[in-house]
Amino acid sequence: MTERLVILQTRLQSRSYAAIRRETDLVLPIGPEAMHETKIHGWSACTLGELFQSEEYQIEKEQSQKKIDSLIESLNSFAKRKYPEFDIQIGNYYAFQLWAVIGQIHFNSFIIRSIKKKLDPTLTICYTKAKSEIFMDFRPDPGSIFSEVLSRSGIFNQGQFQIKKISEKIKATTLRERILSALPISVRTLLRRVRDYQKTKSSHHGIYDLLIIGAGGDWLKLRENSAFNRIFRSHFPPYLSDSPKKIASKELFGILNASIKDNDAIPFDLVPLAHAIQSDLDFFAKKSNEVSNSMKSYDAVVTSVLSFPVDNFLAHTAVTVGLPLIVWQHGEKGQSGFDHLSLYTELFYATDFLAYAPVVAEQYIDWLKNYRDIQIHTVGSIEKKIEWVNGETIVYATGKWFKTAVPFLDKPDPDSRLFNAHRIILNFLNDSDYTVVFKANNTPGLNEIPYEFQKIQIEYSKSFTSLLRTARAIILDTPATTLVEACSTQVPVFVLGGRNTYTEEFLSAIKRRVVWCESPEELISDLSNYLKTGSYGADVNDSSYLKKYGANLPSDDLVIKLRSILEDRILHSRSNSIT
Repeated sequence: MTERLVILQTRLQSRSYAAIRRETDLVLPIGPEAMHETKIHGWSACTLGELFQSEEYQIEKEQSQKKIDSLIESLNSFAKRKYPEFDIQIGNYYAFQLWAVIGQIHFNSFIIRSIKKKLDPTLTICYTKAKSEIFMDFRPDPGSIFSEVLSRSGIFNQGQFQIKKISEKIKATTLRERILSALPISVRTLLRRVRDYQKTKSSHHGIYDLLIIGAGGDWLKLRENSAFNRIFRSHFPPYLSDSPKKIASKELFGILNASIKDNDAIPFDLVPLAHAIQSDLDFFAKKSNEVSNSMKSYDAVVTSVLSFPVDNFLAHTAVTVGLPLIVWQHGEKGQSGFDHLSLYTELFYATDFLAYAPVVAEQYIDWLKNYRDIQIHTVGSIEKKIEWVNGETIVYATGKWFKTAVPFLDKPDPDSRLFNAHRIILNFLNDSDYTVVFKANNTPGLNEIPYEFQKIQIEYSKSFTSLLRTARAIILDTPATTLVEACSTQVPVFVLGGRNTYTEEFLSAIKRRVVWCESPEELISDLSNYLKTGSYGADVNDSSYLKKYGANLPSDDLVIKLRSILEDRILHSRSNSIT
């Protein structure tokens, strides 16, 4: 049994705690700042991953996924009861957001149950933000979700925990983030639309009209290709005014609360999410006929990802009126096999999926044959024109933090892995004689860097590709799109594995191009050897990985492939509408 467990999340909280610290305390640091403060003070601590066994985590992950899928179906049924004259699948539209919000609550509940089971503290002192902030419209604040679940879970009696509130705000790390955070959501939405409309300026002489919804991805990169613009005109949908805010019904609250109920307790207040779903449901019903009629102006609908409810509403409406919905892969895929989230963000309504390369197409075909009929095409992606110059800078690009503001992921406790990698690799680089740039992740609110080094430049604003051009070597601890971009050049790349579970096929291909390491110590050894002797344990010219997973093509070659697929699907949909 632990006498006092102290949960810390930020530097301010850690410094406040120092004044009341006892030598017998056990600290649970959540997030990079608390981890860093705990480490430099030498406080006795445990990590999130030490609270549970891997098998327990996987069982809870599967149960969480089942609850989320059941919730999606329940919301679809709720919408059908409320608006039987319309086919509004509000659960499908919100699927990705439900995975993020409901999954976070499940994960935090699991952590608190694990604390009780593993540590059984006499007293738990939880430091948290004094006031929660809206995060990504209606998601829980990463800095306060844990304390709310703790206080509402009923797992600990009232006298067994204390909540200590510290006045803090979500930190903006760049000027752009500071400006955007100061603007109302409606203004930010308007600015994004202005930006997007600028990106879709194209020829007025095209034959077919394409409606771009959701994230444009590679579709937007074609806006400067004259061959594409002679055939296709790209459009964004007319602006749908923000849905009027509605108070969620008692029935809707009951459906949502049932999905997170744990030991007869409702561990989180879902009011913002419930009101958002109710507002969108009523708004989509009101706009259903109008949007259906507007779809008749287009020949096909295209996208790269559908994360937000309104985008899925438009996608569903498009296929309901008979338009092809063509989804073009976004970012890296296939490294860990088929991702269930692709169903939520791409495949509920897609008629066609355009894969970058053969391995990805094969994974989609294998999964979808038991789900629904979607045409899978291998088309490649637009060539990334990165002119690499062998410079003198070592660029270390890192991933984002998750804290406890995350559902169950492939592997538990990714933050401890990331913090350990930073501590070991950055200390080595700081003691070297090389110029080093540490590239922070781009995700606002989850990309803070708490360390200070004399010889390492921390970069928040510049893009990874701009740093890549003059890099002597690249270090990646979260291989994703950055891996594709780095491998499209001849720069030496050193990758730290362990973030996900990777397929043997992927590992076989990537290890021919990059030096793949299973520990920070192994990465330091291999990097040091390369910097001293020039010996690189892979081939910078090997293209096995890109051919299987990346497949970049010149835009003119890509247009030829796309034209064939798009024209075939458009003409097929027209013939079906006639018959």
